[in-house]
Amino acid sequence: MSESQKFVESFIAELTSAKIFKERVKDKVLLFDNKNVLTDKQEMKELKRKRKKLNKFNSKEKKKLKLYHFEKDTLRYETFLDLHSLWSQYMAELLGDNLQKNAVLNKMIKADFHGCYMKGNFCCYLLKSH
Repeated sequence: MSESQKFVESFIAELTSAKIFKERVKDKVLLFDNKNVLTDKQEMKELKRKRKKLNKFNSKEKKKLKLYHFEKDTLRYETFLDLHSLWSQYMAELLGDNLQKNAVLNKMIKADFHGCYMKGNFCCYLLKSH
């Protein structure tokens, strides 16, 4: 037997499981992070996050609950005329008696147009450019 084989065998014999346990594990201090204990700052963040999320759904939840699913027979032009009259009242309040052009334009830019009855025209110039 060569000297290298003798060295390897003696080295392996010394490395028993008890010795490995004694060297690497026994009397060692292990630090664990307790994830369940939150600091005051973390608790405040969690509360703020929960308050923000209150009654808000992501897109998957909205699809699952069918929040924006309407029956086709209920989607008729006549049903939305009342919404347009509400929008007309909203715009009358928003614009008021102000006749200054700049003020009216700024208010029109910031206005909400949901419920507005709009009629569109094709722009021939834009159609030719495509």
